[in-house]
Amino acid sequence: MPLGMGNNDIKDQQISSSSFTDDAHRPHYARLLNQSFWMPSLSDSRPWIQIDFNSKMVIAGLIVDGHLSMDFGWIWVDKFHITYSNNGRIWQHYLYFTENDKVGVC
Repeated sequence: MPLGMGNNDIKDQQISSSSFTDDAHRPHYARLLNQSFWMPSLSDSRPWIQIDFNSKMVIAGLIVDGHLSMDFGWIWVDKFHITYSNNGRIWQHYLYFTENDKVGVC
């Protein structure tokens, strides 16, 4: 069952990030098939985005998509890692993808 990024069950206030370039690229735009997209500040050397589920959740999959921007052309994430926390202070590493990993393309 989807957790709510696509259907807005996860509210904008539950999505935070290390930075964003401007109001048109705030973290809550990091939803699938959105008209805009989250874009960290170009000076952010370690950008992150965080989803607060407000309770413990089992995550069985992750979908990311790219975006065709009039200003930037096609943009997408080519590497990322996933961490999780039960208290917001201690983070555990879960998964890491790089541009060399083959991830399914739809």
